[in-house]
Amino acid sequence: MQSLLTMRFDPVDPRITSDGFNEVSWTTCAPPLPGKFIDLWFWRPAPTPSRLLRTLDPKEKARANRFRNKRVRTVFVSAHAGLRHILASYLNQAPETLRFTETGNGKPILENREDTPPLHFNLSHTKNAILLGVSQMTELGVDMEQTREDIRANPIAKRYFHPREQTAIEEADKNARVPLFHRFWTLKEAAIKAWGIGLQADFSSIDLSEATRADRGGPLHWSGHSWSWATWRSAPHCSASVVWKDR
Repeated sequence: MQSLLTMRFDPVDPRITSDGFNEVSWTTCAPPLPGKFIDLWFWRPAPTPSRLLRTLDPKEKARANRFRNKRVRTVFVSAHAGLRHILASYLNQAPETLRFTETGNGKPILENREDTPPLHFNLSHTKNAILLGVSQMTELGVDMEQTREDIRANPIAKRYFHPREQTAIEEADKNARVPLFHRFWTLKEAAIKAWGIGLQADFSSIDLSEATRADRGGPLHWSGHSWSWATWRSAPHCSASVVWKDR
C-alpha cells in the first residue's frame, strides 16, 4: 500500500486542509481516539500486499473477483483492506476478525460486540484516492470526488440542487462554477451517507448554499437532529467533504 495520511479534528472548531494531514505508518496507524474527535484517513490505491488481501472476508473477496477492470478491482481491494486495517488498530483486533453488517438502507456498519467501544466510520474513493472518516462520538459520512473541468455544472444543478445552490452556481465567476459544483455535490453525498438514507435521498431538498462562502458550517437538520459539515480540497483535482451529527 502507498503512504497513509491522517488528520484529527475537533468538530467544535473544524479546520481541515490538505496540508493538515500527516504521514503515518501502516503498521502503527491509529492512536487512541478521544471521544470528541473525528479522524480522517487518506491513501492511494495500490497493488495490495498479500498480508492485507488475506484480511478480506469471503464476501469481499467474491465481490473483488467480479470486477473485470483491474484498476477498479485494485481500488476496491485497497479501500477495504485499508478500512479493516485501520478500524482493527482502533479496536486492538486482528483485521480479519472484523465483521460488518448493514443498516436497512445499506450503510455499512460494524457488528456490535460487547467488549469493544462503538466505532462509527464511512468510506469513499475516487479512481486514485481513498478517504475514511472514523469517530467514537458520532455518526458521520464522507465523500470525495475527482473534479472534472468539462462537467456541465448548470444543467446538473438544475436537476439535483436546491434553488439557492443553483443561483450560487449561476452567479459564480466562470472559473469558480465547477469547483463550487463539486463542493455542493460532495457535501450532499456525505450528508446522505451520514444519514444512511441511500437512494431515498432528494438531493434538491438539501440546502448547502452556505458552502458558497464558507468551508465549514451548519446546522443541517435531519430526522430530529442537527448536523455540521466541512469541505476541503483533499488533493489536486479532488474535492472532499465530511458531515457529522452534532452532540
